[in-house]
Amino acid sequence: MPKAAGPGPATLSGRGVRHPLGPHRGGGLCRQLFRSHPPDLALKGADLLWVPANWPPSGRLNPLEVWQARALENGFYIAACNRTGKDLVMDCTKTVSAVIDPSGNPMVTGSSENSRIFYADLPLDAGGRIDSSLRRARMTSRNVDLYRGIYLTPWIDDLTLYYKLPEPGILDVHCYVPPSGGMSASALEAAVTEGRKDGDKGRPALWVLPKTALDQIRQEDLLKIARDHDTAFALSWKASPGNPASCLITPQGIQSFVEPGAEFPFTLLHYGPACLALAPMEAFRHPELSVVLAKLGCDLVVVSEETLSPEDRLLSRMRVLNGVAVASCAGNAADITFMEGIHGDLDHRGEDGPGVCSLALDTAKTRKKNFLYRLDYDLLLKKEGI
Repeated sequence: MPKAAGPGPATLSGRGVRHPLGPHRGGGLCRQLFRSHPPDLALKGADLLWVPANWPPSGRLNPLEVWQARALENGFYIAACNRTGKDLVMDCTKTVSAVIDPSGNPMVTGSSENSRIFYADLPLDAGGRIDSSLRRARMTSRNVDLYRGIYLTPWIDDLTLYYKLPEPGILDVHCYVPPSGGMSASALEAAVTEGRKDGDKGRPALWVLPKTALDQIRQEDLLKIARDHDTAFALSWKASPGNPASCLITPQGIQSFVEPGAEFPFTLLHYGPACLALAPMEAFRHPELSVVLAKLGCDLVVVSEETLSPEDRLLSRMRVLNGVAVASCAGNAADITFMEGIHGDLDHRGEDGPGVCSLALDTAKTRKKNFLYRLDYDLLLKKEGI
């Protein structure tokens, strides 16, 4: 814990404890952070969160990225102290411990085969306290009106019948990052044609595009490509009066993802075997919206932006911990991410420049949701006070 009582740095230390049973406390807290725990602790005033962890290095889900995302979305420090040693089930000699700052940057990371102390200096203000300005800014930017559905309690694990969703199956998801010259119908159609060669021609395919201006490509152009190649497009549009802010374009026509003026403006649309939503990154930076969309039966959340920062990409990848797949696409980068089950293996495809990344999404796996229900809903949905 911080040792300094006045201005200057505070010294934080943590020890990875060698113990055959792992930590005696904090297992629930570790699981809550893993599951995109909503920011009730930040709303209660926490500026430093201590995480006793029992997280062995296995699979493609990096605990360090999970902790970075939690620090970033809540604006507080995280000190995650992992265990070490071996037991009959796990080898934790390479588990990572870390201190993360409120911007999601690791201050200290390390692992050890034996007990070891890691130190990090946390800056304090003139009153000897951790600066809470980032946490307050993050909490102020929450749009509580979008989170009303977080109290929903779907009573079955598989939501297909519960919400009368499309029969599950495989959806080929592609994210298209256009060449540096910008979006063009001819280049996009060439990519769609090539994608059909590589994939199963009998399966429905969805192409996620960056936020696009109508002077780059018209809706009519996309509709023609969709009909000629039996495919679909999901994207948002730069400001254009009289046109939807975001839409799904299929061979059957054009549907809006947004219902202006509605209390919950995000419309869930069905295409092939999937239930889809499109969310702006500004709203998706907080975990509550992805929880609500998952509880409404969404299989895949689409993010369509002009650019995505490294922090945006990290947060969009970590939203899959709520039981939805995420396809985020911009003019500079793209990611498609999915994870099955509570402790499944992260399945990720990414593109760091012009090109296409693709993933065959099985919606039979996205229908099986698992949520945390012991939450302080009154606090999470309260508009006043931080």
